[in-house]
Amino acid sequence: MNWLQNDWSRRFGLILFFACSALLILSPLAVMQKVPNSIDYFNHLVGIILAKFALMDGQFPLRVTATQLWDYPYFQFYSSTTYTVAGLMYQWVFPKNPLAVYKLVLFMSAMIGGLYMYRLAYWFINVRSAAILSAFVYMTSPYYLLVNSRLGALNEAVAIGVIPVAVFYTVLCFYRSDRYFVLLQMSLAWYVLATVHNVTFLYTSLFVALLLLIYTLQNRGYLKNLFAVGGVYCFSLMLAAWYLAPIFSIKPNLSQHANNFIDLVRPNIGIFIVIAAGVCIYALVKQQGLKNHKANSWVLPLVVMFCVAFFFHLGTT
Repeated sequence: MNWLQNDWSRRFGLILFFACSALLILSPLAVMQKVPNSIDYFNHLVGIILAKFALMDGQFPLRVTATQLWDYPYFQFYSSTTYTVAGLMYQWVFPKNPLAVYKLVLFMSAMIGGLYMYRLAYWFINVRSAAILSAFVYMTSPYYLLVNSRLGALNEAVAIGVIPVAVFYTVLCFYRSDRYFVLLQMSLAWYVLATVHNVTFLYTSLFVALLLLIYTLQNRGYLKNLFAVGGVYCFSLMLAAWYLAPIFSIKPNLSQHANNFIDLVRPNIGIFIVIAAGVCIYALVKQQGLKNHKANSWVLPLVVMFCVAFFFHLGTT
């Protein structure tokens, strides 16, 4: 991969690669000219149309649907950020085609998710080819393909694309808590995830917190960094308080969801992810460390997180 050596050609090549990868996983939707006979697709298209009207009405951030009949707090409880972006696209990019807006939002989230998964993997292992492969495996994981092409779950698909962004800036903040711009990037990433899909936000928060806690127990010198990350995370909660507070105060059934934790977490683990985890477990058992010290120090916490996810997967099948 000689093109990876030059800075500008590398950036352009990576953007082009992940754009093509996003088109690949969204190919069933790309050729679609009519709306599938699924209530989820119609719900999201109606949400995009109503978001455009709400933006034209002067709302920002979106809270209620601006209709002639009544103002319903739809966006207050369901993915305000996704519909804000989609509404702006419907207003300025595709003013007559909400289905094209739907596809474009999915394309952007998939491409951004792939780029940031590449950045996250490269930060860990410092090998570009392996980082590209890791990002491609993430984009082509069974659950992501299912959400995009079969279920029509717009907000969940967007959230899966935002997860690598939030995790990347969290890990970066964990190591560089003295850089204020990184703190802002982390808080904004978690704010976006919280206002896109709150269930994904909740469980991503739990898994990332467990990952950093395990790493800190191995390396006690990073205890201050852990508290710094926690402070930035609390700041992101403050940013999203206008959206999260009404949800947790009005929806009493959230306590029932918390009691059924295993029933809610259903990660579909692809065969390539299982193979990669097996290699890491083999290296740990044989005590064969990696040449990259930073990557080596994260192997055990990541393997533990994989085992936790795999346990929940087995518990739901």
